[in-house]
Amino acid sequence: MAAIPMAVKHSAPMVSDADSWVKVTTVKLCCIPKVCTQPDLCGLLAEAGFANTYDYLHLSCGGKGSPSRGYAIINFIHPAVAIAFRDVFHGFIMQVDDYESRSRPV
Repeated sequence: MAAIPMAVKHSAPMVSDADSWVKVTTVKLCCIPKVCTQPDLCGLLAEAGFANTYDYLHLSCGGKGSPSRGYAIINFIHPAVAIAFRDVFHGFIMQVDDYESRSRPV
């Protein structure tokens, strides 16, 4: 398993549209390195303070043993948690070995 360090670099300005996020609980995290596994992603979320805050996490893969397709769907238990996630992970760059990926919740 590859380690994913928590190196937050915000490369894009935060969009301040809190009203449109009032009922949002499900987010799509894009640009995840293909070598990232579901346990890696769960560990990253836990390191960032989001352990036990979601009830569904799907890391899209091509099949058993295949690499990820580069995105995940996460359903948080409350809209406030989704907003906090957005604030932390918007512009986040995941680094695995020599691979760098910019992620953005949609």
